[in-house]
Amino acid sequence: MQKSTLTSVAIGLGILSTSALGGDVILSTFDLFDHPGGAIDPQAYGLRLDGLGVEDPMTFSFGDSQANSTMTLQVVDTGSQIELRMSGTVSGNSANGGTDFGSFALNVTYVVDAVAGGWEDNDSADGVMVGTLEGDFGSGNEVVDLFGKSDGNDAFRFLSDGHRLAGDNDSWVGRGWLLPNNMMGDTNDFLFQGALVPLPAAAWGGLAMLGGIAAARRFRK
Repeated sequence: MQKSTLTSVAIGLGILSTSALGGDVILSTFDLFDHPGGAIDPQAYGLRLDGLGVEDPMTFSFGDSQANSTMTLQVVDTGSQIELRMSGTVSGNSANGGTDFGSFALNVTYVVDAVAGGWEDNDSADGVMVGTLEGDFGSGNEVVDLFGKSDGNDAFRFLSDGHRLAGDNDSWVGRGWLLPNNMMGDTNDFLFQGALVPLPAAAWGGLAMLGGIAAARRFRK
């Protein structure tokens, strides 16, 4: 089944769950991976931050498509807005010297609008705090606040368009800018791939049941 169909099914189930349960509803879940189109060699990354002042630049890996993802993204309907909530553990590395800085906890949330092929951040202003990055940057544990930067329209996009993947027009790609402590470096690149997590069997069973109910109603008419 196509990714877009899976997404539509997940969203449909989410809407039904919203009406039945209320509160936050997870519409779909994605595993996140490094993107090969990052602007530095040799390592791929999901996030690059310049200007942290510890090592410049630093890259953070989400894992590759052959390994277990260390980051997930959930599309959540809160009842009043749609949020993209990203969380997990990333590996920090010095891009120049190859220093391994170990694991960091990354949490980022965007408020988004549904658009053709995915979602876009709907706050075009700079300086909106969207998350945190926590770990040891070389001088003990530290929490860095992360802020969004707009290109004039939005600060983040998550679209099924194969952005910067040669010959690929379908894969999910997230991209935008994250500023540590609201500081702009030469590059503050948030760029990663996403893979939709299939619905559990119980959800497909629920969908089949709903389909049966709808068919029975049509038959009675």
